[in-house]
Amino acid sequence: MLKYILRRCLMLAPVVLGVSLIIFVIMKLTPGDPILNAFGIQPTGDQSYISELRAKLGLDEPIYVQYGKFLWRLMQGDFGRSIASNKPVVALISETLPNTLILILSAVIVAALIGIPIGVISAVRQGTWIDHTTRVASIFAASIPDFWLGLVLMMVFSYYLGLTPIAGHGTIQHLILPASTLGIGLSGVIVRLTRSNLLEIIRQDFITAAYARGLSRTRVIWKHALRNALIPIITVLGLQLGFLIAGAFFVEWIFGWPGIGRLTVQAITQRDYPVVLGALFVTSIAYVLINLIVDIIYAYIDPRVKYE
Repeated sequence: MLKYILRRCLMLAPVVLGVSLIIFVIMKLTPGDPILNAFGIQPTGDQSYISELRAKLGLDEPIYVQYGKFLWRLMQGDFGRSIASNKPVVALISETLPNTLILILSAVIVAALIGIPIGVISAVRQGTWIDHTTRVASIFAASIPDFWLGLVLMMVFSYYLGLTPIAGHGTIQHLILPASTLGIGLSGVIVRLTRSNLLEIIRQDFITAAYARGLSRTRVIWKHALRNALIPIITVLGLQLGFLIAGAFFVEWIFGWPGIGRLTVQAITQRDYPVVLGALFVTSIAYVLINLIVDIIYAYIDPRVKYE
């Protein structure tokens, strides 16, 4: 196990290098001038002042030099300073990343609370109208775009019913709609996975043996069958967390949630290269680490899993 973890950690190096290079090149190819956007300067303004700002921020140097300096700062744990606010990028990410993690964790909880029970009921009631209804609903939930669902939930529960705040941060009520927006789509995936895996598990011999020992149907399904069906579900959850991070960018912007996604969108509109690079770098590393954690959890759920 330890050798496997160390090997996976060493594999982070080329991933980090590739991600940073792709992000850096894309940002440089994006139209717009960060100096003009960040400081509100007109293109016809004082050219000497604009040139002085570019030189001060190192934007007048060749791209490969800028990228080399970025990598050097990266190895020192320094993402540079924001062009727009002149604050350290590390400080901005430290302020917003916990809010994004709270949002994503809440979305996973919402998805699990909705998806797993409904998936179990659908499998137990296979072939009935309940099964058909849940299957159609799960496909619909998984297909809804996050930004559209967020606007609909905001209009219904905030504008018409007045049950939740429209946007903001600070209380659990502010978290309900953003977490539900991300969690509902994921719950559709969990419903289908839970149903299909559980149907496969309940036909195996050890389930028949459990019934033969006199165990109740509820105990067999929820304790024995579901535990074995959770392995592929956890796999997909780990992969879906990366998509949740991407979806959080739009959801945070819609609901005014002060997370790293909202910070990144603001930085992109301002062409604030250091903030965009730092934020996307952190989210990319988070995605890789999440997949590593999922692999480790395998060993706890299924001791048969070996790390060769």
